[in-house]
Amino acid sequence: MDVEDIKRIRDRYQVSEDVILCIPNLDERACSSKLDNVAFYKADFNANLSFPMQPFMRELLGRLNLSPGQLAPNAWRTVISCMVMWRVCSRGADAIMVDEFLYCYKPSQITVSSGFWTFNGQQKGMKLITGLLTSNREWKDGFIFVCGDNWEDPPWEERDENFVHIPISRPTLDKEGRDWVLRALHHKDHHYTNFIQPELLVFYSFGLQPNQTVLSFGMATVKVNKDKLKKMMGQKDAMTVNLGKRPSSIELIETSFVPSSSKAVEKAPTLPKDASLALRRAKSVVTKDDMDEYGKLNTNVVKRGLACSMMKGLTEAMVIANRCIQWEEGLVKLKTQLIEAKDANTTLTLVATALTQEKVQLADDLERLKSDMATKDEELARTTESYKRALDQLRTLSEQMESTKAKEKYSDLDFDVFQLYEYDESMMPVEEIGDMAASADPQLDDDATT
Repeated sequence: MDVEDIKRIRDRYQVSEDVILCIPNLDERACSSKLDNVAFYKADFNANLSFPMQPFMRELLGRLNLSPGQLAPNAWRTVISCMVMWRVCSRGADAIMVDEFLYCYKPSQITVSSGFWTFNGQQKGMKLITGLLTSNREWKDGFIFVCGDNWEDPPWEERDENFVHIPISRPTLDKEGRDWVLRALHHKDHHYTNFIQPELLVFYSFGLQPNQTVLSFGMATVKVNKDKLKKMMGQKDAMTVNLGKRPSSIELIETSFVPSSSKAVEKAPTLPKDASLALRRAKSVVTKDDMDEYGKLNTNVVKRGLACSMMKGLTEAMVIANRCIQWEEGLVKLKTQLIEAKDANTTLTLVATALTQEKVQLADDLERLKSDMATKDEELARTTESYKRALDQLRTLSEQMESTKAKEKYSDLDFDVFQLYEYDESMMPVEEIGDMAASADPQLDDDATT
């Protein structure tokens, strides 16, 4: 890329002179930007990205913690088309919010291009933008570096340095936000090319007034598309298919010229365009013998037969017309029922989403209650243990008090020589000696027995 390429980019995509465009070196890549340089691909400008960037774009990139060069061209087409769609649906009164966009779309990393992201629908049936390109393998070939401050913010907007990033999650919308999403979802046309027209972008202040280069490029594109469409239609009309017929013979004819793709294809005549075609076909079907047979009949007989045939044909035509009218009415009813079913399905989807969120909230509350109950059970166990220890201490204190009182009352006795009676299996058995029982321990024998 050289200076002439930069000049063409400025002229083609209307990049103002106060936006600094830097030519990348041969050894530089889009991910190797330095200082304040930000990489933009040429395919991003083809998706109608323009400077200065809209506040919604910067807020969305800040919410997702992504740089502009990490969004694929289809992601930019989706973002710009949704911005315009919100303006169109509200007649220019309201702008799309980041929560509303992330309610409909979720960021998805491209599998074959790690580090690059696009936007997919949050759920089935909530695809606001259609007609996006399905293949664009060379979009990462051409890129430039943009630096400075004039490309990032509109001149009338104050810079917010206290922007706080939040994690990526599907936001919860209020009723007004969901109504805006449904209004955009029921828009009559969702093809992205309808929202990136230069005139429409200028009307809603999403772009600059197109210059002569942009207008001439657009007219050239329209002309090329018309030529392609005309060529495709000519090829379609030239194709003939015979069903249920076997060709009687095939004759090979050598041509002395080479067919050219630029030569117009002659279309076969049809009944609405050629009034004499029906007569020529009738002559090929009705033979001279058939006409001679009818020539022998009386004129009145032919007249009556012709009138009968005309009335039969008219009756059959009326029957077919009535059936077509009934089918059309039934088709209109089915379309109405289909629209009502889609509306009901959308309502059920929203209700199911709300119920799912409520279920998740209740599950979180239940887990929190379980945690609180476990904490209280632990506190109760600790309280019970403390209560037991207090009872043991109280019992010990009571015994000490009783011992103290006994010593005070019988001060002449030495209570330390007394042994407390405790029931224990280790007590020695008593031996029977004659009619008297003697202890196995001689120290416990009564003095009267010695």
